[in-house]
Amino acid sequence: MKRVFIFCAILLLPVSVYGANNSFPSFPMSFYGTVSADGSSLSSGTKVRAYCNGDIVGETTVAGGGIYGTFDVTGSKLLVKENNCSEIVFKFFDGQTEKTGLEKVSYSGSFSAGMSVSKNLNFKITAEPVINVGQPSSGGGGSSYQPPVVILPIVTTTIKPIIEPIKTTSTVGQVLGVKITRLDELAAKLKQGQSNKEVNELQKELQKLGFFAKNFKTTNYYGPMTAAAVKKYKASIKIVSNVGQVLGVKVTRVDELIAKYKLGQSNKEINEIQNEMQRLGFFRKNFKTTNYYGPMTAAAVKKYQASK
Repeated sequence: MKRVFIFCAILLLPVSVYGANNSFPSFPMSFYGTVSADGSSLSSGTKVRAYCNGDIVGETTVAGGGIYGTFDVTGSKLLVKENNCSEIVFKFFDGQTEKTGLEKVSYSGSFSAGMSVSKNLNFKITAEPVINVGQPSSGGGGSSYQPPVVILPIVTTTIKPIIEPIKTTSTVGQVLGVKITRLDELAAKLKQGQSNKEVNELQKELQKLGFFAKNFKTTNYYGPMTAAAVKKYKASIKIVSNVGQVLGVKVTRVDELIAKYKLGQSNKEINEIQNEMQRLGFFRKNFKTTNYYGPMTAAAVKKYQASK
């Protein structure tokens, strides 16, 4: 009986010693989500790292579609080991250099063992150039102000008058901010020689605007008189007849992109807007285009729209 007691005591000794002096390590904290730079998803194989006070506390690899970690509860994630930081800073490594971005991407909050956090990491890498607004300089005779050098863009486009919609007709919609009336729709749809009720509607709209006499009796037939009235109407609103038209209103690729994006957004198509603005003279020739829609891009777009 004494031997059995001694044997059990020997077995329990390591457990009691470990329990007295140590504790089991806590579960890591985990992060998952999407990761991008300047609005574009990072490529597969890119490393995403987590730092605490300059020390790396976790690392994972970007999968397809710019995803680090997985949304699946049982899938792999960016595991962050226990730390005493109040802020975890994220960086990415593209195989050559480790990048933080112009603005710190971080998670503010203390470590919570076993907690899983969904966090999309958006790194801003490229900044739009800053205009030098002039600074006072000091010389031998005191301080003097050096004004900025203002470079005006060379506008190569032909200035066209802004198309004003006719207010006496009811609007049926808008195309990139230009009002399209029911009369515009009918004039674009119907042709000489046709007969239907919409031709009668077209004639009544033209009569309202004075392109037919008050005593003209409308019909369902699109004849020479109707064609002449439509021609006069189109001439009165200066319809543009160049590339890419929607019911006679000029619509270009850059107009579509301008209508789609706003200040503060990042996308590859914004680079296309900037290239077109540069080609038309609304950016300097040495301006380096980016994927970011900042104040300079907004100013160039405003000048472009005013010139149309």
